[in-house]
Amino acid sequence: MAGMYPDNENLELFGEAVSWPGVDGNGKFTNGNFSNPAEPPSYIPAQTINLILDNLSELLLALGKTPNNQSTNQLALAVTAALNAEAQERTTADQNLRTAILAISPEIDNNVQTVLGVLEEIRNIIDTHKIAVTLDHPDASVVTDKIADANVTAAKLADGAVETAKIADNAITYDKFQKLPNNTLLGNNSTELADAAALTAAQARALLNVADKNTAYTLTETIIDASNLNADNYYPVTIKLSYAHNYRIEVWSATWSSSSSVPKKAWMEHGNGFTVRKIWEVTGEGWGTINNGRRILSSTYAYANADPVRGLTQVMQTSDEIVYVRGGGRYSFRCSHGVVPVLRPSGYTWTNSGESGSCPIHTSNLIPLPPIVPTLDNLILTGAPRIIDANGSSNLIAVVAAASAAKTVDLPVGSYILAKFTVPPSTYTPPNVNSVRTVRYVNASSPLHSYECNSTYGSGDTLSGTWRSCGIFYADNGVMLLRRTA
Repeated sequence: MAGMYPDNENLELFGEAVSWPGVDGNGKFTNGNFSNPAEPPSYIPAQTINLILDNLSELLLALGKTPNNQSTNQLALAVTAALNAEAQERTTADQNLRTAILAISPEIDNNVQTVLGVLEEIRNIIDTHKIAVTLDHPDASVVTDKIADANVTAAKLADGAVETAKIADNAITYDKFQKLPNNTLLGNNSTELADAAALTAAQARALLNVADKNTAYTLTETIIDASNLNADNYYPVTIKLSYAHNYRIEVWSATWSSSSSVPKKAWMEHGNGFTVRKIWEVTGEGWGTINNGRRILSSTYAYANADPVRGLTQVMQTSDEIVYVRGGGRYSFRCSHGVVPVLRPSGYTWTNSGESGSCPIHTSNLIPLPPIVPTLDNLILTGAPRIIDANGSSNLIAVVAAASAAKTVDLPVGSYILAKFTVPPSTYTPPNVNSVRTVRYVNASSPLHSYECNSTYGSGDTLSGTWRSCGIFYADNGVMLLRRTA
């Protein structure tokens, strides 16, 4: 228990162990057990009695009294006197305060009830505010700092409450738009103000006044950027076609207009780069379903040491239109019917139904990549052959205009003829220009007398004299322009 109670000490008296002064287990004095002499009562040591008397004496002294050993109520009288003195002091202080207040303002006494009434009114207002269903805070009193984070739910926003002016610029991301059905655009194709709606492809074309891709030449631009590729190489560009459409393809230099961002290469001969323009129409062969009917409408270039766009052909098995572009340039391809050209910086390999082939990268040795030459629909050269379209096909057949026997094998020196040779360069490397060629006259039984300069088309009578190649043209098969020089 400790405190003012003494602690037990174990003593031995007359050979018997005694606990003195014998406080119980709680540390307090006990009367013992009158039924059990083995549990004696506790003793009160003199030290404990002295401690009690010393404390009472100090209390009387603190209350301003002198302790004695005779009076039995001295402590009660001292405490009562102290309490009465304190009460008298409070009463005197209250009277003095009231007298001071009345001396300063006599009206205060009369207004006490008024003040108490105001306080009561304030208390009633506060109580009403605490139980009010609708908050009665003054306008603009609820500031942002007083709203807990993530505490405003959708249910707390009124319909139409979020105005455009309250939405931060660039704050609405694409994934927040309503999902649209496939092949649709978001717009309004009505004649009046209306909400945006998902438009079908037909509705979008009508709105934009754009014709269907199956019936009109709407050209879509794709930039083929070969500016970072080897400027000494030509790279294939593939365009996947269908035999169901007649496509229009245009190529223009995209380097000229952006020379500041595309470094000039050695083969470019102008400070701004180079120019090139190729325009042709073609259809997909569909593995022999139809002839590609390619017509070269325009082919020209300038400010380049060699034509940067050339080697036009098509993979019959896959209907891949192939054209080569030179590394170092940027090219604008504009194609109809939604087809997209693809640059093949590592070359192109195709496979279809067990057949395969490749269109590799070519160096600036231009022999495998003939130039793109405008289609000759009806060319007549004096004393030379003319090109016609036999039986509605695009196979080019050379015919001598003169009506003499010389039109077969004995043409005069200076004559020009067109002769067939092999197939496009995907499987054949054409001969050098100005090379001597052996020319044969074939198909003698037909009025369309043809010439060829290899054995692909069968045998025939060899033309007399020395014939040199002057140029090469590709349609479905190769065509070589030759001149008799001796």
